Amino acid sequence: SKIMLRNARFDDTGNVTTTGIPGQMRVSMVFSDEANDEGVTDWFNKRERFKDTLFGYTCYDMVINYGFRTLEDGSRECYHFGE
Repeated sequence: SKIMLRNARFDDTGNVTTTGIPGQMRVSMVFSDEANDEGVTDWFNKRERFKDTLFGYTCYDMVINYGFRTLEDGSRECYHFGE
């Protein structure tokens, strides 16, 4: 990851453009959450999309979600899954 992020350019909307292997990689991030009536966060999700292109062709395009949600019994469930 040090190699890929060394030449990264970050913008103000949660996007990163950097050197991919091969080509150019664009990483988009979206953060979502919701608090309950007491102000405690009920759930949180971070959605990341990694898209690598070389000469206009897509080498790979991957979406990952991870975060947590509060279950009915008050416990927290952590998750990590792809789309």
